[in-house]
Amino acid sequence: NADVLTRCGTMLKLRGDVSGASAMYHRALAAHPSHITATCNFATLEHECLGNVGAASQLYRQSLLLHPNSAILHASYAQLLKTVGEVDGAISHLQQSLSADPSQAACQQQLGTILKDRGMT
Repeated sequence: NADVLTRCGTMLKLRGDVSGASAMYHRALAAHPSHITATCNFATLEHECLGNVGAASQLYRQSLLLHPNSAILHASYAQLLKTVGEVDGAISHLQQSLSADPSQAACQQQLGTILKDRGMT
């Protein structure tokens, strides 16, 4: 089950077993290709632990094709884009995240900060 595999991946990551976590997330997505939590966790692992921004971006883009209105996917992808300096993309995905779920205070704050830094507020 993808939920169990995702939790195993998270536990392995917390223990410092990046390759084991990667394998679990890969298995979770093989079992359930549209699993949002597995996608976000795997993308974070790819970016933060393995330095593979391209793979992380691809995971988000593929999942967003399946879940175009997922607030969490848009917010998570926005964070990645902001981290690598793709601020316009981050703004777009934060806006889409807030369109899907306007109650996200963290997204509102992050978008406000980016816009303020750009002199747009």
